[in-house]
Amino acid sequence: MDALLYLTGISIILIIGIFATVFSNKLKIANVLPLLLVGIALSGAGELFTFSETFLLAMAIITLVMVVFEGSSKLKLKELDSLSNDALRLIIVFVLLNLVIMTVFTFLLFFATGTFSWANILASAIFSIAMTSTDAGAVMVMYKNASGYRLNHILKRIQMESVVNTPILFILVFILLDLITAMGNKGQLSLLIVGTVLAKQIIIGLGTGLVIGIVIFKIMKKIYSSQLSPIGMIGAILIAYVLSENLGGDGVLSVATLGIFYGAVTLRQKETLSFFSTTLSNFFEIFVFVFLGLIIKIPLTLEFFLKSLLLFMVLLVVRYISVRISYKKHNLTKKEMLFISTSMPKGITTAVLTFSFMILGFSGVDQIISLMFASIIYSVILSTIVQKLSGKLIVEEHHEKTAEKDHVAS
Repeated sequence: MDALLYLTGISIILIIGIFATVFSNKLKIANVLPLLLVGIALSGAGELFTFSETFLLAMAIITLVMVVFEGSSKLKLKELDSLSNDALRLIIVFVLLNLVIMTVFTFLLFFATGTFSWANILASAIFSIAMTSTDAGAVMVMYKNASGYRLNHILKRIQMESVVNTPILFILVFILLDLITAMGNKGQLSLLIVGTVLAKQIIIGLGTGLVIGIVIFKIMKKIYSSQLSPIGMIGAILIAYVLSENLGGDGVLSVATLGIFYGAVTLRQKETLSFFSTTLSNFFEIFVFVFLGLIIKIPLTLEFFLKSLLLFMVLLVVRYISVRISYKKHNLTKKEMLFISTSMPKGITTAVLTFSFMILGFSGVDQIISLMFASIIYSVILSTIVQKLSGKLIVEEHHEKTAEKDHVAS
């Protein structure tokens, strides 16, 4: 592609994306849906917006690690124990139920016709796990100026779930992709190998994030530069991801560990550093979601929309059951559980997985990509509606007592 044409496309996307983001901020909604619609509108412009899949995946990964770092850095260590235990419990229940129920429904609705294939079963399972993601960034934008102790307490639970969920989701998805590859090569992937890979990814992910955090923050405590320190912070985030991945660990977990460490340490001009990383992540988010709208072409048929909506409703039911099971000992009302169940907009994590699937390719990948794109749209629309009804779902009364009971139950 001609360099000038390439830059023209990027400039147009950035300008229109900024206007779409400003518009969504005015309406107090996540910018995901407006940016996707911008991408869909620009998709007929031909070569002007043609980019390589590798470039798009790299952009998506950078955006993901920035968002994960930003979200994890806002978590307070004193809240980590109770909230992380609750989040982990919900994630385990949600993943297990999804693997059983959503996998069956996905296979029956989209893969049951024709010859039976275990690869299609695994593709359905990959989609089921991918649908456990929650974009806390989108939730936080929607409730940026939220007031009320109870609402903010529940939003912290959603944020913690997102931070804990993302690295686990990536590990599980890529283990299933390895299974598909092994089946295609007529190889074997034993439970022992899966367990070893899982342990290796977790240990290396935690270790690299911690080591890089210790080194980089010691340097920043002694030497601070208003021009170079923010760039050094971005470099540390990217190194944490890249180093962990190259060593066989989970890069997202490494970045999340670095973010939690960053949130706990005391640094000069910390607000400036955080502002820089937030600005950069917003910059990349605009490109990623517009690119997603540009590239993905879903079937514009009544059958696809009916089936995908049915599948999304099944997801909501599974999510609600998971929340009820996970929070049965907590003093949450049914309406609050409904709020948590429906506040699960799909965002940057789903976008990165979509780009990854496009490049890797596997049996049933086209159907999975279309379903993931549709799910992003459905979930963001639903979360926006729930936002408008949040005042009726969450009642701000006796919050001190309920908070105490929640803490004891944790």
